[in-house]
Amino acid sequence: MESTAKQDPTAFKRIEFLVVTKNAELLSVSKDLVEHYKFRAEYSDSVDTVDADTRLSSSPMMILISLEEIEGLQERMKNLQQLRAAFPRSHIVAMVAGDESTDDCEMLRGSGARYLVLLQEIKNSSKLYYLAALLVQGTYIPVPVSDLFPSTQVNFNAYHKLVLNQKFLPVIFSGFTFSDKKYRQLETAQQVYVRREELGEYRKYIETYHDQVGAALKKRCRVMMMSLMALYSEILLLLSLDCEAGKKDLVQSKVSEFVQGSQDLGRYLKDCPDVWNVIAKALDFQFCRYERGPYILAYAVYISLKADWGQMQDVVMTALLADLGILDLTPESFKTLQKKNEKHLKPEELERYRHHPMNSLNRVMLRELEVSNETKSSIVCTHERNDLKGFPNQSPADKIPAEAQLIHFCELLDRRVRASLEDGILTHDFVRKQVWEEEKDSLKRFNAAFLDKIEKVLVA
Repeated sequence: MESTAKQDPTAFKRIEFLVVTKNAELLSVSKDLVEHYKFRAEYSDSVDTVDADTRLSSSPMMILISLEEIEGLQERMKNLQQLRAAFPRSHIVAMVAGDESTDDCEMLRGSGARYLVLLQEIKNSSKLYYLAALLVQGTYIPVPVSDLFPSTQVNFNAYHKLVLNQKFLPVIFSGFTFSDKKYRQLETAQQVYVRREELGEYRKYIETYHDQVGAALKKRCRVMMMSLMALYSEILLLLSLDCEAGKKDLVQSKVSEFVQGSQDLGRYLKDCPDVWNVIAKALDFQFCRYERGPYILAYAVYISLKADWGQMQDVVMTALLADLGILDLTPESFKTLQKKNEKHLKPEELERYRHHPMNSLNRVMLRELEVSNETKSSIVCTHERNDLKGFPNQSPADKIPAEAQLIHFCELLDRRVRASLEDGILTHDFVRKQVWEEEKDSLKRFNAAFLDKIEKVLVA
């Protein structure tokens, strides 16, 4: 067994990613993924040979196990149950053969598998890379202790991250009444962590104890963006993972929840002080270094409301679905897009990238998601340009939907804002004005009517 966790002899740090497989192809992809994200990982060829120290001292964020090489459904379920018993808080992702029945898949999930992934998906798409980043870097979400109030009851668990071994220690329990003493103990840490699946309860707490003015409204905006991030990633995985096919009602329910949450976010943002910086700094955790969808959504919802541009439901649905096809790109393309941009793709990769809007729409249609014809057109046109040099169809400017123009602009805005804030040089106000002026001078990406319409929101 190989272990990257024991390279530092001075301190133990928790294993983030545990891989259990004899499959050479899965092992190769896993090691490449670990190198890309710099995860602390261990590898084992069976559940029985998982390192004893890992069992006793660590709780990996994600466990990837290959079930393809394990004979029989009962034996596969037994292996999953062993992992679940040893690591009750870990997310277990199981690689399956693809010939399992719907009932078999449900039994594997019931035995502990959070997600089921096919080997072909792992080899030929970026779904595992997205999933790993989400589960390892986006499971525990930091929240300020100042969001909480003494003498209030919380309906979520919260955790403190230990510096020495990076483990998450429970410090607040659901149903717990927050005492003055407990609050003072946590104040020195400044922040605690909430698991992604409990963000809904955390949101309810914020909306119960914080009003809709001033700093309290900023907190509402931030927690709503957190909640939407969790929904956004869940919907993308439900739509993209082949083993999640057949869950039409669940997907539609999640999408309806996402639309309602986005409308609530727009209501909060419309009157939020320092709104641009609130959006840009709302999701200050690792996963959202790469996951840009919720930022683009927030910018688009705000501009749409303030400038009266586009239909809100179509804006939201386009922001949700336009980049779904990115997950069908190869791992190499996905890694390049995360660390650089499309200009650094190889010619054959760039050609495939330019078809991702059509792939997004195709997957939406394949899963029979209920979307309007306007949203379908908008999904395909989010990379079209005023100068006819966009993709995938080089659509004429007058055929590009208003919602697609808005999402395209917000994607550009987010990229520039993010780069500038990371450099610590420019303010959001400066970048916003600069982007708008550059686009107005060139009129290559956007037409004058659109830019004039959003000027008062961007530049004022």
